[in-house]
Amino acid sequence: MLAISLANQRGPATLEAIIAAGDEINFSIFNFEELASGLVRLSEARFVAEKSGTFYPAENVRPYSEKYLSDGRSTDKRLEDVREMLGAAAAPDDQPCKNNLRYSGLTKEKYEEVIIRYKG
Repeated sequence: MLAISLANQRGPATLEAIIAAGDEINFSIFNFEELASGLVRLSEARFVAEKSGTFYPAENVRPYSEKYLSDGRSTDKRLEDVREMLGAAAAPDDQPCKNNLRYSGLTKEKYEEVIIRYKG
């Protein structure tokens, strides 16, 4: 959610922009399963919407995103704010979701193309 919000703040939140923002946050690149499952869960929960390959925070997220995107907030604090907004578990081991969902329109091949462009 934070990667999508940051990417959207800078311009169109394409898959490449989301991956770049995620890399900036955690110094690692989302793998295919993390990205696909995350997009499904965020979309189904109506936190994120997509239009023509561009993702953006849903209307109900905007009041929260103003807080967690405000200047001067540390990455850790932003992640804590997002976790709280989503109602997610703090520790990855406590999260019940597995990365086994597939977002419609995101294939492994498309993901790999985006990664190649990003690492370009």
